[in-house]
Amino acid sequence: MDSLKILAAIFAAGGILLLGIGGYVLYTQYTAIQGAVAVNATVKSATVEAETGAKFAPSVVYRYEYEGNTYQNDDLYPGIVNQETSGDRAFEISHEYRSGDEITAYVDPNDPSEAFLIKKLASRMTLGFVGGGIFIVGLAVLTLAWNSRRDQLTQWLEQAGAE
Repeated sequence: MDSLKILAAIFAAGGILLLGIGGYVLYTQYTAIQGAVAVNATVKSATVEAETGAKFAPSVVYRYEYEGNTYQNDDLYPGIVNQETSGDRAFEISHEYRSGDEITAYVDPNDPSEAFLIKKLASRMTLGFVGGGIFIVGLAVLTLAWNSRRDQLTQWLEQAGAE
């Protein structure tokens, strides 16, 4: 097998993997938002936790009731989304909520222990996975197209030289 075809296969596999991860995250976010039930919640605490580098994680702990049971959660976004953000955004989020505030939380009726506060579909990370996957699959297609045209040109030059 030609080395460019191997490279294209590697690009395609990597791009499809990134698309799959991004697609799965978007799917979990979308289904969480679509199936969520709004409930009243009370903020227990709102802080910012420092992470590695210049990343920070806003932490909002809230308590809510659903069908007679009390739950506590700290998820801000739906699905499996990382809550790290820049320092400015983390402080902005943590200052939107004060201990004792009555807020709206969105609960998964199938698993009431799962809830979130911010109805937002995509994050930069998710869009990066999807965009990166599309870009890398595009590189694979371009690599295959280049390889095919190179082979055609080589054959044409060989035929022209034989005449």
